[in-house]
Amino acid sequence: MVKNDDINEKDLAVYEVGYLLSPFLSEEKISLAVADFKEILTREGGTSIAEELPKLRDLAYPMYKMIGHKKETFTNAYFGWIKFEIGNEDISAIKKAFESNEAVIRFLLISTVRENTIASRRPVSRGHPDWRMVLCL
Repeated sequence: MVKNDDINEKDLAVYEVGYLLSPFLSEEKISLAVADFKEILTREGGTSIAEELPKLRDLAYPMYKMIGHKKETFTNAYFGWIKFEIGNEDISAIKKAFESNEAVIRFLLISTVRENTIASRRPVSRGHPDWRMVLCL
Protein backbone atom coordinates (compact mmCIF):
# COMPACT_ATOMS: atom_id res chain seq x y z
CA MET A 1 0.00 0.00 0.00
CA VAL A 2 1.28 3.45 -0.93
CA LYS A 3 0.59 6.46 1.24
CA ASN A 4 -0.80 9.65 -0.32
CA ASP A 5 2.35 11.54 0.79
CA ASP A 6 4.51 9.28 -1.39
CA ILE A 7 2.48 9.81 -4.58
CA ASN A 8 3.11 12.69 -6.94
CA GLU A 9 0.00 14.53 -8.02
CA LYS A 10 0.63 13.45 -11.63
CA ASP A 11 0.48 9.77 -10.53
CA LEU A 12 -3.07 10.24 -9.23
CA ALA A 13 -6.10 9.65 -11.41
CA VAL A 14 -9.78 10.43 -10.92
CA TYR A 15 -12.22 7.54 -11.24
CA GLU A 16 -15.93 7.07 -10.83
CA VAL A 17 -17.63 3.81 -9.97
CA GLY A 18 -21.34 3.34 -10.51
CA TYR A 19 -22.86 0.28 -8.92
CA LEU A 20 -26.13 -1.62 -8.61
CA LEU A 21 -26.87 -3.32 -5.30
CA SER A 22 -29.40 -6.07 -4.73
CA PRO A 23 -32.92 -4.76 -4.02
CA PHE A 24 -33.29 -7.43 -1.31
CA LEU A 25 -30.82 -5.66 1.02
CA SER A 26 -32.05 -3.83 4.10
CA GLU A 27 -31.17 -0.15 4.52
CA GLU A 28 -28.66 -1.14 7.18
CA LYS A 29 -26.87 -3.56 4.83
CA ILE A 30 -26.83 -0.96 2.06
CA SER A 31 -25.19 1.53 4.43
CA LEU A 32 -22.65 -1.12 5.48
CA ALA A 33 -21.82 -1.95 1.85
CA VAL A 34 -21.23 1.72 1.01
CA ALA A 35 -19.12 2.15 4.16
CA ASP A 36 -17.06 -0.92 3.16
CA PHE A 37 -16.46 0.51 -0.32
CA LYS A 38 -15.32 3.82 1.14
CA GLU A 39 -13.12 2.10 3.75
CA ILE A 40 -11.36 0.06 1.05
CA LEU A 41 -10.89 3.23 -0.98
CA THR A 42 -9.31 5.02 2.01
CA ARG A 43 -7.17 2.00 2.92
CA GLU A 44 -5.77 1.90 -0.62
CA GLY A 45 -4.80 5.58 -0.44
CA GLY A 46 -7.79 7.01 -2.31
CA THR A 47 -9.69 10.19 -1.55
CA SER A 48 -13.42 10.55 -2.09
CA ILE A 49 -14.44 13.56 -4.20
CA ALA A 50 -18.21 13.13 -4.49
CA GLU A 51 -20.85 10.45 -4.13
CA GLU A 52 -24.52 9.68 -4.35
CA LEU A 53 -25.99 7.21 -1.89
CA PRO A 54 -27.85 4.27 -3.44
CA LYS A 55 -31.50 4.79 -4.37
CA LEU A 56 -33.91 2.11 -5.54
CA ARG A 57 -34.44 2.32 -9.31
CA ASP A 58 -36.28 0.26 -11.89
CA LEU A 59 -33.88 -1.31 -14.37
CA ALA A 60 -34.31 -0.81 -18.11
CA TYR A 61 -34.03 -4.57 -18.62
CA PRO A 62 -33.75 -7.63 -16.36
CA MET A 63 -30.26 -8.42 -15.09
CA TYR A 64 -29.01 -11.80 -13.95
CA LYS A 65 -26.34 -12.82 -11.48
CA MET A 66 -25.26 -16.18 -10.11
CA ILE A 67 -25.45 -16.06 -6.32
CA GLY A 68 -24.30 -19.29 -4.79
CA HIS A 69 -25.53 -21.88 -7.27
CA LYS A 70 -28.71 -20.04 -8.19
CA LYS A 71 -29.31 -17.61 -11.06
CA GLU A 72 -31.06 -14.54 -9.62
CA THR A 73 -33.13 -12.15 -11.76
CA PHE A 74 -33.30 -8.46 -10.93
CA THR A 75 -35.76 -5.92 -12.33
CA ASN A 76 -34.82 -3.16 -9.88
CA ALA A 77 -31.74 -2.33 -7.84
CA TYR A 78 -30.15 0.29 -5.63
CA PHE A 79 -28.00 2.56 -7.81
CA GLY A 80 -25.21 4.66 -6.31
CA TRP A 81 -21.86 6.10 -7.34
CA ILE A 82 -18.59 7.34 -5.89
CA LYS A 83 -16.08 9.66 -7.57
CA PHE A 84 -12.59 9.38 -6.12
CA GLU A 85 -8.91 10.05 -6.68
CA ILE A 86 -6.34 7.29 -6.30
CA GLY A 87 -2.94 6.20 -7.55
CA ASN A 88 -3.03 4.37 -10.87
CA GLU A 89 -1.48 1.23 -9.37
CA ASP A 90 -4.06 0.99 -6.57
CA ILE A 91 -7.22 0.83 -8.71
CA SER A 92 -7.12 -2.97 -9.03
CA ALA A 93 -7.94 -3.39 -5.31
CA ILE A 94 -11.05 -1.24 -5.75
CA LYS A 95 -12.14 -3.31 -8.74
CA LYS A 96 -11.64 -6.56 -6.79
CA ALA A 97 -13.74 -5.23 -3.90
CA PHE A 98 -16.73 -4.68 -6.20
CA GLU A 99 -16.23 -7.98 -8.07
CA SER A 100 -16.12 -10.04 -4.89
CA ASN A 101 -19.14 -8.45 -3.17
CA GLU A 102 -22.24 -10.65 -3.69
CA ALA A 103 -24.55 -7.68 -3.06
CA VAL A 104 -23.21 -5.95 -6.19
CA ILE A 105 -25.23 -6.90 -9.25
CA ARG A 106 -23.14 -4.85 -11.67
CA PHE A 107 -20.62 -2.02 -11.52
CA LEU A 108 -18.87 0.25 -13.97
CA LEU A 109 -15.48 1.75 -13.12
CA ILE A 110 -14.32 4.57 -15.39
CA SER A 111 -11.56 7.13 -15.52
CA THR A 112 -13.00 10.64 -15.45
CA VAL A 113 -12.23 14.26 -14.56
CA ARG A 114 -12.46 16.00 -11.21
CA GLU A 115 -15.02 18.57 -12.37
CA ASN A 116 -18.74 17.97 -11.92
CA THR A 117 -20.00 16.23 -15.08
CA ILE A 118 -23.65 15.81 -14.11
CA ALA A 119 -25.84 17.40 -16.75
CA SER A 120 -28.71 19.44 -15.41
CA ARG A 121 -32.07 19.47 -17.13
CA ARG A 122 -32.87 22.71 -18.86
CA PRO A 123 -36.43 23.93 -18.77
CA VAL A 124 -38.11 23.97 -22.17
CA SER A 125 -39.84 27.22 -23.00
CA ARG A 126 -43.15 27.47 -24.83
CA GLY A 127 -41.25 28.86 -27.81
CA HIS A 128 -39.35 25.56 -28.23
CA PRO A 129 -40.82 23.34 -30.99
CA ASP A 130 -41.04 20.32 -28.66
CA TRP A 131 -42.58 22.06 -25.63
CA ARG A 132 -45.89 20.16 -25.89
CA MET A 133 -44.12 16.82 -26.05
CA VAL A 134 -42.04 17.67 -22.95
CA LEU A 135 -45.14 18.58 -20.98
CA CYS A 136 -46.66 15.16 -21.78
CA LEU A 137 -43.67 13.29 -20.39
